[in-house]
Amino acid sequence: MNKVLFNTGGQPVYLDDLETIQDLASESLPGVLKQLVRSAIPAYGYWTSGDILGNKVPLGGVSTSAKGFFITPFCLISRNDETKKAVLDFAEGGYVCIGDELLEYAATKIEVDYGSPFYVIVKKDVLDNRSLDNGEIAACRERKYAVISKESSETDCYSSADLCSLADAIYNIVSARRSVVESQWKKLSVDFRNGYSGSVEYRETTDSYRYRIDIASSDSTAKTNDIELFDTGGKWPGGFWQAVSCLFGVGGDDETTLSLVRFGQDGMALLHPLVKPDIWTPIGCPVKVIFEIPK
Repeated sequence: MNKVLFNTGGQPVYLDDLETIQDLASESLPGVLKQLVRSAIPAYGYWTSGDILGNKVPLGGVSTSAKGFFITPFCLISRNDETKKAVLDFAEGGYVCIGDELLEYAATKIEVDYGSPFYVIVKKDVLDNRSLDNGEIAACRERKYAVISKESSETDCYSSADLCSLADAIYNIVSARRSVVESQWKKLSVDFRNGYSGSVEYRETTDSYRYRIDIASSDSTAKTNDIELFDTGGKWPGGFWQAVSCLFGVGGDDETTLSLVRFGQDGMALLHPLVKPDIWTPIGCPVKVIFEIPK
């Protein structure tokens, strides 16, 4: 952020000063709006959520204790579970808001250990020394910006654990997040079929039940009809009669079958293909899906 510094003692004022003041909004706002638009397009692949980035690299939550937030999208992340390191690739023209100031940072790539934070260091350059009418020399311009680093600094340094993303900050105040009655996922006890195992969970919102299924099978037996996944035992929050999940793809590397999870009146969860395949197998059909059933 560039700003004009005003000093007492008879400071000369130039047209360039007025141009700097005028450009404050015209330079920063387009960049901020561009980043916000990019964050809404999943194809860019930027990680903006503390739930995603925070499981390897600490990122602050949205709270009154947060010291600032990133204007999304703020970085790409690649992880190496063998070396326990993560590479963070920050794009050119990113912004972070700290202390009510919008600070731009340059493209940066850093590598951090799993569990270690990165740091945002606030830098300030004072420029344009001028002679005042009272004989003093004073800087009349200031440039303030941020530097992303894997190392901390003794001054004006903020840990990623103290910063959140703007996407989370906005999402925190919309009804989608406020509507969650149970903030924690609860595990459901089910009787798995056809070699499946994994987790089946749910949480309640004000107007629906949200389910998360993450299961896979070791059974390579060929099937021609629906594949039985698990039996709910008649204990399924929100009911299950003739309910279905959203559509998702399953299958091997060569072909993907568009399918859904369908619940029969007996409480059995079935993997149902939209177009019946000639042959498919449970081992080739892992199920990983989140969906809602209205109350």
